[in-house]
Amino acid sequence: QHKFVLNIMNESNVVNGLPQRCFDATMHGACLLMNSTPDTPLNFEEGKEIFIFRDPSDIVRITHDDSAASAIATRGRERTERAHTFRMRIAQIIAGSGTNAAEHSPS
Repeated sequence: QHKFVLNIMNESNVVNGLPQRCFDATMHGACLLMNSTPDTPLNFEEGKEIFIFRDPSDIVRITHDDSAASAIATRGRERTERAHTFRMRIAQIIAGSGTNAAEHSPS
């Protein structure tokens, strides 16, 4: 298991939203290091559930603070389990389609 996952967002890799990598990293208990985007606070609490860097010195600082990195990783995983599972996403898609989510629920 990786302790840290670096995700650098720019308009050539994601225009809106966050890539799956952000959710995979947090679900697996890594401290996600990324730059802020407009959609970041819609999904995670910056500085508490993921680590936002503004310059390389921020990355150096968090990678040398095991206690802070571990706390961020734990809260990131909790948030992902609470709000960002595939089951939740499928239910949202079905709800948006106007069909009954219970009819499509996996057994």
